[in-house]
Amino acid sequence: MSGFFAFEVTPGYDIVWSCAGRDERSPPPRFDCPMMLTVLMENRNGIMVDLRVGRASGRAECEQGLEMLERVRGLHRITVAADKGYDRAEFVAGCRALNVTAHVAQNERRPGGSALDLRTTGWPGYAVSQRIRKRVEEIFGWIKTVGNFRRTRYRGVARTSFAAYLVGAAYNLVRIAKLCPSG
Repeated sequence: MSGFFAFEVTPGYDIVWSCAGRDERSPPPRFDCPMMLTVLMENRNGIMVDLRVGRASGRAECEQGLEMLERVRGLHRITVAADKGYDRAEFVAGCRALNVTAHVAQNERRPGGSALDLRTTGWPGYAVSQRIRKRVEEIFGWIKTVGNFRRTRYRGVARTSFAAYLVGAAYNLVRIAKLCPSG
């Protein structure tokens, strides 16, 4: 890892619950789906720093990512690696306002091109962040399989968030146990 990383985090989203089991002709209730899970991961050890459950929309992932970054920012500049869904001008500008360097995967096919420029992508740390950010998928895989969270069993964001925090805490306990030397 490069020396200029004070603290690296990776937001990502992967789980979007749908309204399975309801009549397709009827509109979904307001409190019902779709919801999504956004995770903030510390890159060095793969520990989940924060997670959010919210309603899935076109801007929800960026808004939740910026909310989580506001909580972890400190005195030193940090970097955040993310997938192409975060390659938006408002997310990159929000990160810069929070003193966060956005190492977002470039989405060149988006109209207008990528929101990142050579100031970010030219550094060797950008390639490192893009390689390590894939570790967040391990968290989503664990949450879906071991945590049995492929589909939510609860209605509403509050109850689903509570269940997600319990699953996230269990993941962190297992991860920390694997990181500790046996003895």
